[in-house]
Amino acid sequence: ALPKAAALHRAHAYVLLATIEFLGSNRTSAVQAVEEAARITSENISFVENLALLCRKYYELDQAELLAEKVLKATSDNVKTRLFLIEIDFLKGKISQSLKALDDLAGIKVPRGLYFTLRGEILSALGRYAASIDELSKVPDDAQEAPRARAAMTLALIGAEKVEDAFRVADSFVRDHPTSPLAHFAMGKYRLAKKSYGSAADSFHKAISLDPRHYPSLAELGWMAYRQNELDTALRYANQSIGANPYDESTLVLMGQLKLEAGDSESALAYFTKVVQENDVSKSGLLGMVKALLQLNKLDEAEQTAKRAKEVAGQEAVTYHLVGKVYLAQKRYLNAKRALVIASRMEEHDAEVLADLGLAQLETRAYAEAQRSFEESLKVKRLLQARAGLAGARMAQGRHKEAAEEYSNAAEQAMSEKRPSTEIAGLFMQAGRAWLKDTTTAGRFKPARKAFEKAAQLVPNDPEPLYMSALA
Repeated sequence: ALPKAAALHRAHAYVLLATIEFLGSNRTSAVQAVEEAARITSENISFVENLALLCRKYYELDQAELLAEKVLKATSDNVKTRLFLIEIDFLKGKISQSLKALDDLAGIKVPRGLYFTLRGEILSALGRYAASIDELSKVPDDAQEAPRARAAMTLALIGAEKVEDAFRVADSFVRDHPTSPLAHFAMGKYRLAKKSYGSAADSFHKAISLDPRHYPSLAELGWMAYRQNELDTALRYANQSIGANPYDESTLVLMGQLKLEAGDSESALAYFTKVVQENDVSKSGLLGMVKALLQLNKLDEAEQTAKRAKEVAGQEAVTYHLVGKVYLAQKRYLNAKRALVIASRMEEHDAEVLADLGLAQLETRAYAEAQRSFEESLKVKRLLQARAGLAGARMAQGRHKEAAEEYSNAAEQAMSEKRPSTEIAGLFMQAGRAWLKDTTTAGRFKPARKAFEKAAQLVPNDPEPLYMSALA
């Protein structure tokens, strides 16, 4: 008995060490401590089960799954452990697989709280909000999972566009559980749905003040910062969120987007690929992969992934847009034009869609159509791509003075956006060439020379701008 007691004390010490390492975000050391505790107590199934719960608490999901499978092997009729494994799959993004596993439990007595909460969450993740609401309403009020079910109910009601019903659930949740981070997260999601962004941020901040590792709130704050172009702040929240839960799809997608913004396409692709490996029907993961593959000029892979994204997302503007972008990169301009026309009809005021459509029209010599698309794009947002494209459309129509002025404006905008010197110089060179072709302006050589001189200053090792300046 004494050796067993000593071994159990050692195992508890490793559990304490694992907890400390988890809290310090030292996951490798934490897992090593868990593995040592599991080795010492390999015959103590109850202890192994608690180790699985510890790993689940800190979202070390692969290790949690491994330990739970060991428990299930020893107690094959353990429904609670089967539900635990289904939940692990769901948390890892295997949503359809999780629902099927729940369906396989039909006719078996299950803990109602966990079963209906989990089923509601999965159905909501699949966009089946009415079914989710129905299942979540079956969770007993006294169930351990009842607070979690109220948060899930709030999200399902928002998804079903029953926003005021969502408020009633979230409001009562906060009043009943004022110290629950989940309650404040639910209220934050309601406020986001109402576009009360400041109040939503307050709710998410309240949640993380109660639990600094509350990754759903950290992820939401990260996305809010990203949409406001506060990329450093977004990255800080994303790193905190991923430290708390390295499997969270929303955070992984955010990290991918941030890496795309930073021009780190390889890292972006790795994040998006991780999402799709766990959840092969993740729309955001697939669309992110397409963007990263385009940046990496892996056009064949981008095309195949875009087709898969279209199958998953269906008839959505964003998928037609990305398909169009792939065709643009492949110089398949007629195909690009067809896809982008569809995208522009679905999303009439999307500046990027209109700018890409303008490029496709320009390449297919539909110059008047291209001009209209670029002008409509610029009304929505002053995109550099649209401004340079409009200059190209005017150039193609022989309106050289207007083209020269637009190229100069595009170059100035590129400078303000801190674009690469070669890109800015290229726009000034285009402006200079347009001035040279303009036969309607008597003093056209002076602005042409000025444009070439600006290009020369930006790329001093390139002889062409100096040569063109002297020629002008």
